[in-house]
Amino acid sequence: MISLSDAVRLESSNPAVNTLKPWWEVWIDYTLNAFLLVVLFALAGVTISGTPGLVCLPANTNLTSLNYAANFYANAKCTTHVDGHILVVFPYIIFAQWAILFTLHLSWFNLPSVKAFLASSFDTFQILKKEGNPAIQAKKKSNKHLEMRETSTKPNNRSNSLPNSQDDGDDDDPLKLGRNARLVYLVDLLQYLSQFRYNLVNLYTMKSVATCVLTALLSAGLISWLVAFQWRTTFTCDLQGSLPPPFDHNSCSFPAAPYVYSIMILNTIFTIVLGMFNLRALFWLAKFRYKYRNYQHRKWHCNHPLHGKPGFYDYFFCIQLLKINNAEGDVVFKTMEEAFEIFQSKLPEEKNQVVSESSMIIPETPNHYKNQFVLTEVLRELGMSTKRSSRDDLWAALANSLDQNKPPLSSKKLLPCIHEVSRRVVAELLEKHALFKDLINKDDRCPMFEDYIEDLKLDKVREKGIKEDHYILMAFAIAYKANIVIVRAEKSSLLYEPEKPEENQSVWFITFIPPHYYYATTTDPNASPEESAGLKFLTDQIYQTELLKEVNDRWESKGFMEYKSNLESIFLKSYTTSLQLTSEMSQCLTWTGKMKV
Repeated sequence: MISLSDAVRLESSNPAVNTLKPWWEVWIDYTLNAFLLVVLFALAGVTISGTPGLVCLPANTNLTSLNYAANFYANAKCTTHVDGHILVVFPYIIFAQWAILFTLHLSWFNLPSVKAFLASSFDTFQILKKEGNPAIQAKKKSNKHLEMRETSTKPNNRSNSLPNSQDDGDDDDPLKLGRNARLVYLVDLLQYLSQFRYNLVNLYTMKSVATCVLTALLSAGLISWLVAFQWRTTFTCDLQGSLPPPFDHNSCSFPAAPYVYSIMILNTIFTIVLGMFNLRALFWLAKFRYKYRNYQHRKWHCNHPLHGKPGFYDYFFCIQLLKINNAEGDVVFKTMEEAFEIFQSKLPEEKNQVVSESSMIIPETPNHYKNQFVLTEVLRELGMSTKRSSRDDLWAALANSLDQNKPPLSSKKLLPCIHEVSRRVVAELLEKHALFKDLINKDDRCPMFEDYIEDLKLDKVREKGIKEDHYILMAFAIAYKANIVIVRAEKSSLLYEPEKPEENQSVWFITFIPPHYYYATTTDPNASPEESAGLKFLTDQIYQTELLKEVNDRWESKGFMEYKSNLESIFLKSYTTSLQLTSEMSQCLTWTGKMKV
């Protein structure tokens, strides 16, 4: 049997939850604990009294004598046929009622993902509280200035004091920008935490609604029982067909009835109180939803750093709960707002419009044609050929490279495969957030990490090609545990490896033509062993250099002439077409002039 100490331990096992609990949730704890005491007294009182059941005797005991067997049989039948049999099992009914309410009360914050989110939010609040505490900040500032003063008074250390005073990039106040940097880091952490949906608000809403409905039904049932029983201690037990007269109409007495009625009254009171507190929770939830909407639309005009993040709704919920409890919640909220404003102001202007539509590339340019020729010749030497599908971007190349022995995917099969590859790459980027976010945010050629992820989801064209696709290829190699070789015509090839290379690791070759053309490769089944030199090309730098030199010589002697002949044929067709159009237009103009005359 559960004890009161067990219930208290279950309610207060999570310090993060205790910090965020509003006053009505604390009173719900107290009410449920008092309810548990009533349940324990009900179970113990009926048992200790020695009269857990009904005592049934004939209405006129002078008509017959009663022996032990007849009396026992009559009592057993009367217990199942009497009108007040609910009173006998009532202690067990209220125990089940308490268990259901207690489980609802604890379940909303005891899910593993929610518990982890509450713990991380609690840690963030503790840091924000320290950053927003004027006394702590003044102490840090004075200590910092004292250290700088002591360092600057030493002649040998004067030259070393300057870098320390400029660690944060502000000579006037070395602590201010250092604090700003810490706040920006916290916002950076919150952006990662908010990438996931925790459903904390939804769980709390479901718990409050379910408890309100359940307490309303239970209160109505308890009140109706009290009205129906009217404090009776004796009940009629109809045993017709079971016992001969005079046992067929027994008057059954329940000695513990007054005690059970008092327990029922206490149960009704506690149930109504629980319902009122949960109604207060629903009222606060309605206010919270309005406040969140007003916060996003009117205060930040939908330009919040965490706007659109699935988990920010739950994080804002925790902040508002903390504000209800004490004044520290206001300090944390103001510090958090300051952090968001600093983060918004720190965004570099050049990061805003990094991603734009790519300019149209004419495939017949000499450089493009040369790259195609060189890569085709290199792949032929390696016993490979390119896979050309309906798309020539990176995602199509990655999707087609999953199986090098199969032909290019059809348009119908290509799109679902691209979606799956994109999903796994984005998941890998988010999972390795500590690695990729720092790299991408420091790379001036890329947008911010969050914008980078959004662009990947929207399948936007990246104007800088391999420089921006570098992180996609890293994540792809990690996700699929394969070595990815990017073969380039004008520069050295690139190799992307998984985190933990294994023996007999598969190697996938992808060709790249600037600015953003990618093609998967397939192994030629008719290639000779000498031609199957993919690993040699990858590991032997001398072989790679000599092969590229030889292929470039072929371009000078053969490829460029092919390009010129193709270009002349294109120009000839274009010139012929333009002449035809010119003659038709002149005829049209002549005919129009005659009509006017």
